[in-house]
Amino acid sequence: KHGLVAHCSELPFAWDNLADPKVESSCGPDAPQALADAMHGAWVQFVAIHSAPWAQWTPDSPRTMVFDADSAEADAYVLEARVGAHLAAS
Repeated sequence: KHGLVAHCSELPFAWDNLADPKVESSCGPDAPQALADAMHGAWVQFVAIHSAPWAQWTPDSPRTMVFDADSAEADAYVLEARVGAHLAAS
């Protein structure tokens, strides 16, 4: 719709830069500041102490943080794990 790629849509939130005039064109007019606060805080923590504020992903515990209106840990790479298991069994 906007001619923009989705893989960069998290950056205004991660950098807590929602006030930039160009952010509205990619994130909409009411990008949630609470989401930016949560993402930016997590990124700063990771940079400062090299640890995210959620459990580390492992093959035995494939959880990761999904930032959204209701941010929460969720299973990650489910499809990729199934493909890998299928390929290993072949």
